Amino acid sequence: MQQAAFFRIAAMLNESLSLSETLDALGHAATDAFGGEAAAVLMPRGSGFELAASVRLPDEVARVLAAGLPASAECLATAAADERILASPDVAGDDRFEPAWHSLLQEA
Repeated sequence: MQQAAFFRIAAMLNESLSLSETLDALGHAATDAFGGEAAAVLMPRGSGFELAASVRLPDEVARVLAAGLPASAECLATAAADERILASPDVAGDDRFEPAWHSLLQEA
Protein backbone atom coordinates (compact mmCIF):
# COMPACT_ATOMS: atom_id res chain seq x y z
CA MET A 1 0.00 0.00 0.00
CA GLN A 2 2.71 2.50 0.90
CA GLN A 3 4.52 1.85 -2.35
CA ALA A 4 1.36 2.66 -4.30
CA ALA A 5 1.03 5.91 -2.34
CA PHE A 6 4.57 6.93 -3.23
CA PHE A 7 3.99 6.10 -6.92
CA ARG A 8 0.83 8.23 -6.83
CA ILE A 9 2.75 11.15 -5.30
CA ALA A 10 5.52 10.81 -7.90
CA ALA A 11 3.00 10.74 -10.72
CA MET A 12 1.22 13.78 -9.26
CA LEU A 13 4.47 15.75 -9.18
CA ASN A 14 4.89 15.18 -12.93
CA GLU A 15 1.49 16.70 -13.74
CA SER A 16 0.07 20.19 -13.71
CA LEU A 17 -2.82 20.00 -11.25
CA SER A 18 -5.31 22.49 -9.91
CA LEU A 19 -5.33 23.10 -6.15
CA SER A 20 -8.51 21.02 -5.87
CA GLU A 21 -6.94 18.10 -7.75
CA THR A 22 -3.76 18.40 -5.70
CA LEU A 23 -5.66 18.29 -2.39
CA ASP A 24 -7.72 15.34 -3.59
CA ALA A 25 -4.54 13.50 -4.62
CA LEU A 26 -3.03 14.33 -1.22
CA GLY A 27 -6.03 12.76 0.53
CA HIS A 28 -5.76 9.62 -1.60
CA ALA A 29 -2.01 9.38 -1.02
CA ALA A 30 -2.46 9.76 2.75
CA THR A 31 -5.17 7.10 2.79
CA ASP A 32 -2.93 4.73 0.85
CA ALA A 33 0.22 5.50 2.86
CA PHE A 34 -1.45 4.99 6.23
CA GLY A 35 -3.70 2.13 5.13
CA GLY A 36 -6.70 4.21 6.10
CA GLU A 37 -10.34 3.87 5.22
CA ALA A 38 -10.93 7.61 4.84
CA ALA A 39 -9.14 10.96 4.89
CA ALA A 40 -9.98 14.61 5.36
CA VAL A 41 -7.72 17.40 4.10
CA LEU A 42 -8.11 20.63 6.07
CA MET A 43 -6.96 24.04 4.85
CA PRO A 44 -6.82 27.38 6.66
CA ARG A 45 -9.78 29.68 6.09
CA GLY A 46 -10.10 32.87 8.07
CA SER A 47 -9.39 32.10 11.69
CA GLY A 48 -10.26 28.41 11.33
CA PHE A 49 -10.04 25.51 8.93
CA GLU A 50 -12.23 24.16 6.18
CA LEU A 51 -12.65 20.73 4.65
CA ALA A 52 -10.77 21.17 1.38
CA ALA A 53 -10.85 17.55 0.18
CA SER A 54 -11.99 14.18 1.43
CA VAL A 55 -11.61 10.53 0.57
CA ARG A 56 -14.41 8.10 1.45
CA LEU A 57 -15.61 10.10 4.46
CA PRO A 58 -19.08 9.06 5.61
CA ASP A 59 -21.63 11.62 4.34
CA GLU A 60 -22.58 12.79 7.83
CA VAL A 61 -18.94 13.35 8.81
CA ALA A 62 -18.26 15.27 5.59
CA ARG A 63 -21.38 17.40 6.20
CA VAL A 64 -20.27 18.25 9.76
CA LEU A 65 -16.71 19.08 8.66
CA ALA A 66 -17.97 21.17 5.73
CA ALA A 67 -19.84 23.33 8.25
CA GLY A 68 -16.62 23.88 10.21
CA LEU A 69 -14.63 21.94 12.75
CA PRO A 70 -16.79 21.06 15.75
CA ALA A 71 -15.43 21.65 19.24
CA SER A 72 -15.53 17.87 19.75
CA ALA A 73 -12.76 17.55 17.15
CA GLU A 74 -10.35 20.09 18.60
CA CYS A 75 -7.49 17.67 17.93
CA LEU A 76 -8.08 18.15 14.19
CA ALA A 77 -7.73 21.93 14.51
CA THR A 78 -4.60 21.51 16.63
CA ALA A 79 -3.01 19.12 14.13
CA ALA A 80 -3.94 21.38 11.20
CA ALA A 81 -2.61 24.49 12.96
CA ASP A 82 0.65 22.66 13.68
CA GLU A 83 0.75 21.43 10.05
CA ARG A 84 0.77 17.81 11.21
CA ILE A 85 -1.00 14.68 10.10
CA LEU A 86 -3.41 13.10 12.54
CA ALA A 87 -3.89 9.40 11.90
CA SER A 88 -5.99 6.99 13.91
CA PRO A 89 -6.78 3.31 13.46
CA ASP A 90 -10.18 3.80 15.14
CA VAL A 91 -11.36 7.41 15.28
CA ALA A 92 -14.64 6.40 16.95
CA GLY A 93 -12.66 5.07 19.90
CA ASP A 94 -9.80 7.60 19.85
CA ASP A 95 -9.63 9.48 23.16
CA ARG A 96 -8.20 12.56 21.45
CA PHE A 97 -11.76 13.22 20.24
CA GLU A 98 -14.63 14.24 22.52
CA PRO A 99 -17.62 11.89 23.14
CA ALA A 100 -19.86 13.90 20.77
CA TRP A 101 -17.45 13.10 17.92
CA HIS A 102 -17.46 9.42 18.87
CA SER A 103 -21.26 9.42 18.67
CA LEU A 104 -21.19 11.06 15.25
CA LEU A 105 -18.79 8.45 13.92
CA GLN A 106 -20.73 5.54 15.37
CA GLU A 107 -23.89 6.83 13.67
CA ALA A 108 -22.12 7.35 10.32
